[in-house]
Amino acid sequence: MTPTAFENLLGMVSFQLQKVDVKREPISTEVRLAITLRYLATGDSMRSLLYLFRVGFSTVSTIIAETTKIIWEVLQSIVLQPPTEEEWLNIAVGYKNRWQFPNCIGAIDGKHVQIEAPPNAGIDIGSPGRHSDGGIFLNSKIGKGIKEGQLNIPQEMEIIRGCPELPFVIVGDAAFPLLKNLLRPYPARQGLGVNEQIFNYRLSRPWLTVENAFGILASMCLPSQLLHATTRKWRQEGPMTSIGRTGANNFTLAVRNVRDTLKEYFNEKGSVPWQWSHAQ
Repeated sequence: MTPTAFENLLGMVSFQLQKVDVKREPISTEVRLAITLRYLATGDSMRSLLYLFRVGFSTVSTIIAETTKIIWEVLQSIVLQPPTEEEWLNIAVGYKNRWQFPNCIGAIDGKHVQIEAPPNAGIDIGSPGRHSDGGIFLNSKIGKGIKEGQLNIPQEMEIIRGCPELPFVIVGDAAFPLLKNLLRPYPARQGLGVNEQIFNYRLSRPWLTVENAFGILASMCLPSQLLHATTRKWRQEGPMTSIGRTGANNFTLAVRNVRDTLKEYFNEKGSVPWQWSHAQ
């Protein structure tokens, strides 16, 4: 974190971090924030931080617990707001220019993380590991927001002149349901033709952004023994692997037509020279 970014964050949380102690001088807000950010960013143990900052072990533990709670309370309404319609459109421009996928506004994936919650902590970990990505998604706030049209997603738009208007979509793998604003690949069990293979390849390109983001996040934040070797490096392009059907997936004909229209576009007017080597 740059000094400017640190000062900006400190200015936002300093009032809540201030401590008043009549017996001794309290630890400054700067040090409290620095301890917490170092712990979050580097994965250093609390014991190593007590030597680095010359404070007691119980003090380090208390500071981190209090400061992370304050950071969450201050920043959640700023950082976790759904994008505006204009912001979604700007995101779509980036996906089209970088990954040649029109009307794409994001990529979604799930990651199982092994954790042991403290006894009686009341921690919401999201969902047990036995639950599928698709099931967790449908019960999440973002899943409900997509289904109920509450995320400021722009209205349907032509991808090229003369093409039917198509919705803006988030791309996922085979674990996710097929919805109006959520695309998944054609299932491999159907015996894919060349056109379907090309669509799956083109969808896998923007989808790899979330795979790579998880890999980078995991390499920074999780113990090394929990990581698969494939998350340690930026994943290369390749065909998306189907992991089977999840749930009923009762999608409508209109939703299927969105995927079929994009399939035709990727195989005709929207084709790119290198895609054909990814079809068998």
